[in-house]
This record gives sequence, structure tokens and C-alpha cells, in this order.
Amino acid sequence: MQVKKSHPTTENWRLSVRFIISRLLWVSRLCNLFVIDRGNFRLRFFPTALSASYWVDSSERDEDERLIRNYLRPGDVMIDVGANIGALSLAGAAAVGTSGRIYSIEPHPEIFHYLRENVKLNQFGNVELFNVAVGARPDVVSFSNIRSDDQNAIEKDGALRINVETLDELLGSKTVKIALMKVDVEGFEKYVFEGAKQVLMNTDVVYFEAWESHFNKYNYSTSDVLQMLRSLGFKLIRMIGNELSEIAPDYIAKDCQNLLAIRDIQHFKGRLGID
Repeated sequence: MQVKKSHPTTENWRLSVRFIISRLLWVSRLCNLFVIDRGNFRLRFFPTALSASYWVDSSERDEDERLIRNYLRPGDVMIDVGANIGALSLAGAAAVGTSGRIYSIEPHPEIFHYLRENVKLNQFGNVELFNVAVGARPDVVSFSNIRSDDQNAIEKDGALRINVETLDELLGSKTVKIALMKVDVEGFEKYVFEGAKQVLMNTDVVYFEAWESHFNKYNYSTSDVLQMLRSLGFKLIRMIGNELSEIAPDYIAKDCQNLLAIRDIQHFKGRLGID
């Protein structure tokens, strides 16, 4: 049976209308009455930009969730650094089941509250939450508090003061083998990895955001991150659809993109069922 497809103009109009409604719900706080069904987990429509994005467009971040859902297996361990409201942590929790474990890290105190409430909403008992930032060394830093909550980051004159720990100190004694580490910290990725040498040596796959302009804010380049991960035994990969391409040492992430650091590419492909 042929499925009638929406005309792009109609779809854009529909999303525009939902965007306007989402802002009205957000401002009035009536958004809290809505729950967003993501298939194997649910999200409360909290008054945040990311919650609103999921409510407006059901395909929001499908690529990230699909990778997590297809790669992880029951009993696996996943670390989610920069968890925000918890969508990817919850996708992971559903995939690894009660025998697996998710370590979910979110520094912003208000967003952390929403993360915790989303975990409660799904009644997942396999998610452990941490309300800290992670970096190269223990510290106390300034952290932004902007309306676009998925862009909050460590910055010089941020409105918040946030504790920083290293991943090795936070999780080094808790984990033996990590199937997947996801890192999205708005340019602070290099320092997360510097404080996670022990954890990274026990990690099979790292899924991380890369963007040269974000990295430059913290005085380093894409190549610095790639070199560090290569030195720990990873191959650096960009995945588009089911196609994997290895990244050159001088690669620059000119736009915002997700990259993979993989120890065993054949094992990774096998899990995803690709050639």
C-alpha cells in the first residue's frame, strides 16, 4: 500500500504551529501536564528548550537514540556525560535492561532535577545520577544558565558555581567494562577525556560531539581530541547512515557533528548488523 507523504510545506507549517504552542505551554508551565512518548521510554515536557524540541518534532535526535538502541545489549554499561533531561540515558536504560547500568551525569541543578524526574517517570532502577561537571581535575567552575539549556557550558562569567570531578574519581571504582560512553559538553570534551584515562581504557566506544568553534573557546582543536583518543587505542570514525569512514589525523570538525572512537570496528559493526 502506498503511503501518502506530507508535502514539505505542510510539514513545515505543522512544526511552526507546534513550536509556537510549545512556547506558550512553556511560559505558562502547562507544559508539565504533557508526556512525550519516545517508544521505549517517556519524557515529561518540562520548561526547557530540549523538552520543547522533542515535543515539537518527534524525530528530534532520532539518530542518537537509534545508535544507542541498536548498539547496546542487555547487561551493558553506558556513561552519559552531559545528560540534560535524560533522553539518551533513558534510551540506554531501556536497551541494557535490569542487568545493565547507566551512569548519567548532568551539572546544571535545575536540569538535573528534570533528569531525575524523567528517570522516576519511567521507573528505571538501573540509572545512577550525578549532579556534577566532569573535567581534567577537581575544581569549582562558573557555569552558564541560559534559556537554551542544551547549550549551557563552563564559562568564565557563568551565573552558577558548579563542582567538577574527574570521571576516573567518580566512576573508576564502579565500572569494569563500559560498552558506550556518550559525551556532549559543548566544547569541554578534551578535559573530560583528560580526567578519564582509566575509564577510557575500559571503554569500547565513545560517541562524542565535535565542533571546532566550540573547541576553540577552550583553546584547543579537533586534532587534539583525536590524538588523545588515538593514543588510548581508539580508531576515530565518522558514521553517516551505515557508512563508517576513518578520520584523518588533521581532521577539523567545521560544523557540529557526532564522532565515534571505537576499539574494535568489526565488533561494533557486528552489533549494528552492518557490513
